[in-house]
Amino acid sequence: QMDCVNLIIPGPIDLAEAPEAPNTELPRVDELLGSVGGFLRTEVMAQTKGRTGFLARVAANALEIVQRDLALGPKARQLEHARLTGLVVSEASNSPDAAPPNAAPPNAAPPSLEQLRWTLVERLRSGDVNLNAAGLANHLRQTVANQLAIDQPRYSALADKTSRSATDDGRRSPRLS
Repeated sequence: QMDCVNLIIPGPIDLAEAPEAPNTELPRVDELLGSVGGFLRTEVMAQTKGRTGFLARVAANALEIVQRDLALGPKARQLEHARLTGLVVSEASNSPDAAPPNAAPPNAAPPSLEQLRWTLVERLRSGDVNLNAAGLANHLRQTVANQLAIDQPRYSALADKTSRSATDDGRRSPRLS
């Protein structure tokens, strides 16, 4: 995805950063995940071969994705929600048959991220939102980049566009703080 995004929608990437973790609960969830992942990589993979070694690597990788999602996901989804709200609201207000801005009940909960995503999809499909809409390309670029930073932070198309820092094991990954 990021390779296509870099070709079609060039520009900078603003990755979400993890907030400072409060040290009130010990051990922290990120420490537990790191410990289990480390165990799988250093003990299980070193002592096994074939399918079991492969599955230990897959499990360790999955734990790292969970760890990054816990650290980066909430902020990335918050930023996506804000961008989508701006896109959906601004495009709806530009539509001649759009509902008035105060059509929702005054105490209605704001739409969820999933609702906003589907609203954008439906408006793109129907043509109510133009592919050249202000902010759409940036939203798509930032959303793909932030998800990739969680799923595959060392992917080369992302690595070329972000600031990086070394992890404890010497591999490269996006800044978490």
